[in-house]
Amino acid sequence: FGDAPLLAAISAAALAHLQEFDCQGCANLAWSFAAIGFRDLPLMSAMSARALVMIQHFDPQGLSNMAWACATILMHDSTLFDAISTASLSKMMEFLPQNLSNLAWALANLAVVNLPLLNSIAAAAIRTISAFLPQNISNLSWACAKLDFSHGPLMQAIASEAHARSSEFQVQDMCNTVWSFATLGFSNAPLLHASSAQA
Repeated sequence: FGDAPLLAAISAAALAHLQEFDCQGCANLAWSFAAIGFRDLPLMSAMSARALVMIQHFDPQGLSNMAWACATILMHDSTLFDAISTASLSKMMEFLPQNLSNLAWALANLAVVNLPLLNSIAAAAIRTISAFLPQNISNLSWACAKLDFSHGPLMQAIASEAHARSSEFQVQDMCNTVWSFATLGFSNAPLLHASSAQA
Protein backbone atom coordinates (compact mmCIF):
# COMPACT_ATOMS: atom_id res chain seq x y z
CA PHE A 1 0.00 0.00 0.00
CA GLY A 2 1.81 3.08 -1.20
CA ASP A 3 -0.55 6.02 -0.61
CA ALA A 4 1.69 7.88 1.85
CA PRO A 5 -0.40 11.09 1.94
CA LEU A 6 -3.53 9.13 2.82
CA LEU A 7 -1.73 7.17 5.56
CA ALA A 8 -0.23 10.39 6.94
CA ALA A 9 -3.70 11.94 7.04
CA ILE A 10 -5.13 8.92 8.86
CA SER A 11 -2.23 9.05 11.30
CA ALA A 12 -2.75 12.76 11.99
CA ALA A 13 -6.48 12.26 12.50
CA ALA A 14 -5.86 9.32 14.84
CA LEU A 15 -3.38 11.34 16.91
CA ALA A 16 -5.86 14.21 17.18
CA HIS A 17 -8.62 11.92 18.48
CA LEU A 18 -6.57 9.31 20.32
CA GLN A 19 -8.37 9.79 23.63
CA GLU A 20 -11.58 8.66 21.94
CA PHE A 21 -10.11 5.28 20.95
CA ASP A 22 -11.32 2.23 22.83
CA CYS A 23 -9.39 -1.03 23.17
CA GLN A 24 -10.55 -2.47 19.86
CA GLY A 25 -9.88 0.77 18.03
CA CYS A 26 -6.30 0.90 19.33
CA ALA A 27 -5.58 -2.71 18.46
CA ASN A 28 -7.21 -2.52 15.03
CA LEU A 29 -5.37 0.63 13.96
CA ALA A 30 -2.01 -0.65 15.23
CA TRP A 31 -2.55 -3.98 13.46
CA SER A 32 -3.66 -2.34 10.21
CA PHE A 33 -0.68 -0.01 9.95
CA ALA A 34 1.75 -2.83 10.77
CA ALA A 35 0.07 -5.22 8.32
CA ILE A 36 0.63 -2.85 5.41
CA GLY A 37 4.18 -2.08 6.53
CA PHE A 38 3.60 1.55 7.49
CA ARG A 39 6.06 2.27 10.31
CA ASP A 40 4.75 5.37 12.06
CA LEU A 41 6.63 5.44 15.37
CA PRO A 42 5.09 8.67 16.72
CA LEU A 43 1.62 7.22 16.19
CA MET A 44 2.58 3.82 17.60
CA SER A 45 4.16 5.43 20.66
CA ALA A 46 1.00 7.41 21.27
CA MET A 47 -1.13 4.29 20.70
CA SER A 48 1.06 2.44 23.17
CA ALA A 49 0.49 5.09 25.82
CA ARG A 50 -3.25 5.00 25.16
CA ALA A 51 -3.31 1.20 25.30
CA LEU A 52 -1.51 1.17 28.65
CA VAL A 53 -4.37 3.08 30.24
CA MET A 54 -6.89 0.44 29.13
CA ILE A 55 -4.74 -2.69 28.94
CA GLN A 56 -6.73 -4.69 31.50
CA HIS A 57 -9.82 -4.24 29.35
CA PHE A 58 -8.25 -5.61 26.15
CA ASP A 59 -9.53 -8.99 25.02
CA PRO A 60 -7.08 -11.74 23.93
CA GLN A 61 -7.28 -10.77 20.26
CA GLY A 62 -6.56 -7.14 21.10
CA LEU A 63 -3.60 -8.08 23.29
CA SER A 64 -2.08 -10.35 20.67
CA ASN A 65 -2.73 -7.85 17.87
CA MET A 66 -1.01 -5.02 19.79
CA ALA A 67 1.97 -7.27 20.47
CA TRP A 68 2.07 -8.46 16.85
CA ALA A 69 1.88 -4.90 15.51
CA CYS A 70 4.77 -3.70 17.68
CA ALA A 71 6.86 -6.73 16.77
CA THR A 72 6.14 -6.39 13.07
CA ILE A 73 7.47 -2.83 12.96
CA LEU A 74 10.26 -3.75 15.42
CA MET A 75 9.09 -1.36 18.09
CA HIS A 76 10.28 -2.71 21.41
CA ASP A 77 8.24 -0.94 24.07
CA SER A 78 9.16 -2.83 27.22
CA THR A 79 6.53 -1.08 29.35
CA LEU A 80 3.77 -2.01 26.92
CA PHE A 81 5.01 -5.60 26.59
CA ASP A 82 5.16 -6.00 30.36
CA ALA A 83 1.57 -4.78 30.57
CA ILE A 84 0.47 -7.05 27.71
CA SER A 85 2.16 -9.98 29.44
CA THR A 86 0.43 -9.31 32.76
CA ALA A 87 -2.96 -8.88 31.13
CA SER A 88 -2.47 -11.97 28.96
CA LEU A 89 -1.59 -14.16 31.94
CA SER A 90 -4.88 -13.29 33.60
CA LYS A 91 -6.87 -14.16 30.44
CA MET A 92 -4.90 -17.08 29.01
CA MET A 93 -7.84 -19.48 29.23
CA GLU A 94 -9.66 -17.24 26.73
CA PHE A 95 -6.89 -17.18 24.10
CA LEU A 96 -7.61 -18.83 20.77
CA PRO A 97 -4.85 -20.63 18.82
CA GLN A 98 -4.28 -17.63 16.53
CA ASN A 99 -3.91 -15.36 19.56
CA LEU A 100 -1.40 -17.73 21.17
CA SER A 101 0.60 -18.09 17.98
CA ASN A 102 0.70 -14.34 17.30
CA LEU A 103 1.69 -13.50 20.85
CA ALA A 104 4.49 -16.07 20.86
CA TRP A 105 5.70 -14.85 17.46
CA ALA A 106 5.74 -11.25 18.71
CA LEU A 107 7.81 -12.18 21.77
CA ALA A 108 10.29 -14.05 19.58
CA ASN A 109 10.55 -11.36 16.92
CA LEU A 110 11.57 -8.83 19.58
CA ALA A 111 13.60 -11.37 21.61
CA VAL A 112 11.44 -10.86 24.69
CA VAL A 113 12.01 -13.77 27.07
CA ASN A 114 9.20 -13.85 29.63
CA LEU A 115 9.18 -17.34 31.11
CA PRO A 116 5.91 -17.10 33.07
CA LEU A 117 4.13 -15.94 29.92
CA LEU A 118 5.85 -18.52 27.70
CA ASN A 119 4.96 -21.32 30.11
CA SER A 120 1.36 -20.12 30.17
CA ILE A 121 1.26 -19.99 26.35
CA ALA A 122 2.70 -23.51 26.25
CA ALA A 123 0.08 -24.88 28.64
CA ALA A 124 -2.74 -23.24 26.67
CA ALA A 125 -1.30 -24.46 23.36
CA ILE A 126 -1.02 -28.05 24.59
CA ARG A 127 -4.65 -27.92 25.67
CA THR A 128 -5.88 -26.58 22.30
CA ILE A 129 -3.26 -27.90 19.84
CA SER A 130 -5.82 -29.79 17.77
CA ALA A 131 -7.46 -26.46 16.87
CA PHE A 132 -4.22 -24.88 15.61
CA LEU A 133 -3.83 -24.28 11.90
CA PRO A 134 -0.55 -25.55 10.40
CA GLN A 135 0.78 -21.99 10.16
CA ASN A 136 -0.05 -21.45 13.84
CA ILE A 137 1.90 -24.58 14.73
CA SER A 138 4.82 -23.51 12.57
CA ASN A 139 4.91 -20.01 14.05
CA LEU A 140 4.67 -21.29 17.61
CA SER A 141 7.48 -23.79 17.15
CA TRP A 142 9.60 -21.12 15.41
CA ALA A 143 9.03 -18.76 18.36
CA CYS A 144 10.13 -21.43 20.83
CA ALA A 145 13.32 -22.02 18.86
CA LYS A 146 14.13 -18.32 18.47
CA LEU A 147 13.73 -17.80 22.21
CA ASP A 148 15.53 -21.05 23.10
CA PHE A 149 12.40 -22.03 25.00
CA SER A 150 12.76 -25.77 25.37
CA HIS A 151 9.39 -27.02 26.65
CA GLY A 152 9.26 -30.80 26.25
CA PRO A 153 5.49 -31.37 26.61
CA LEU A 154 4.73 -28.58 24.14
CA MET A 155 7.21 -29.85 21.58
CA GLN A 156 5.79 -33.35 21.92
CA ALA A 157 2.27 -32.02 21.37
CA ILE A 158 3.46 -30.06 18.32
CA ALA A 159 5.26 -33.09 16.91
CA SER A 160 2.24 -35.35 17.34
CA GLU A 161 -0.13 -32.85 15.76
CA ALA A 162 2.21 -32.00 12.88
CA HIS A 163 2.76 -35.69 12.14
CA ALA A 164 -0.95 -36.52 12.27
CA ARG A 165 -1.85 -33.61 9.99
CA SER A 166 1.25 -33.44 7.82
CA SER A 167 -0.83 -33.53 4.63
CA GLU A 168 -2.33 -30.15 5.61
CA PHE A 169 1.07 -28.46 5.99
CA GLN A 170 2.61 -26.26 3.34
CA VAL A 171 6.23 -27.19 2.72
CA GLN A 172 7.46 -23.96 4.34
CA ASP A 173 5.41 -24.56 7.48
CA MET A 174 6.75 -28.09 7.84
CA CYS A 175 10.32 -26.94 7.19
CA ASN A 176 10.01 -24.24 9.85
CA THR A 177 8.65 -26.76 12.33
CA VAL A 178 11.42 -29.28 11.68
CA TRP A 179 14.02 -26.50 11.85
CA SER A 180 12.65 -25.50 15.23
CA PHE A 181 12.99 -29.03 16.56
CA ALA A 182 16.54 -29.28 15.29
CA THR A 183 17.46 -25.90 16.77
CA LEU A 184 16.13 -26.92 20.17
CA GLY A 185 17.78 -30.33 20.00
CA PHE A 186 14.56 -32.34 19.93
CA SER A 187 14.48 -35.47 17.83
CA ASN A 188 11.16 -36.87 16.68
CA ALA A 189 11.33 -39.67 14.12
CA PRO A 190 7.66 -39.59 13.00
CA LEU A 191 7.87 -35.84 12.36
CA LEU A 192 11.10 -36.25 10.40
CA HIS A 193 9.50 -39.01 8.36
CA ALA A 194 6.49 -36.82 7.63
CA SER A 195 8.72 -33.96 6.52
CA SER A 196 10.76 -36.28 4.30
CA ALA A 197 7.59 -37.51 2.64
CA GLN A 198 6.77 -33.92 1.70
CA ALA A 199 10.16 -33.23 0.14
